[in-house]
Amino acid sequence: MINITQSRINTAYNKFLNQLVLWSYLYKRVEADKKQGFSPVKNYEKMISFQERVQELLPDMEKLDRSKIR
Repeated sequence: MINITQSRINTAYNKFLNQLVLWSYLYKRVEADKKQGFSPVKNYEKMISFQERVQELLPDMEKLDRSKIR
């Protein structure tokens, strides 16, 4: 059984990973759009938004004891 602290750690880490994956997807999408000659304004704005969220969460992730994440 997972205690409340462990649940919060897992939730925070999962949120971080989710944001990171979405940023990565949008980054690759923007690069592909540029290569095809499109103007990826919407995807670029979304990518920057996810980048900011990931950067905000990163210091908290560095503090976590990742060995306890399940």
